Amino acid sequence: PLLHVGGLINTTSILCGYNEAEGTFGDLKQNQGYNRLRRRGESGVKLEIYMIAIGQNIRKYHRRKIENRKKVEKLLLSLN
Repeated sequence: PLLHVGGLINTTSILCGYNEAEGTFGDLKQNQGYNRLRRRGESGVKLEIYMIAIGQNIRKYHRRKIENRKKVEKLLLSLN
């Protein structure tokens, strides 16, 4: 553990958060074909990051919605 002004910090949780972020950016680069920022200036970069995040969240929502639909259909078939 690291010593911090407020007490001890758990380094494992810090590393886990880092790996989760790397997974997201890796997915954007590998699967979505995104490799660089196309806007200039701080406001443009922020806008682009927000749009990327919104798109990522919509993909995650859609994927989970389909997975849940499949689970419900499987459950309904098993009840019949």
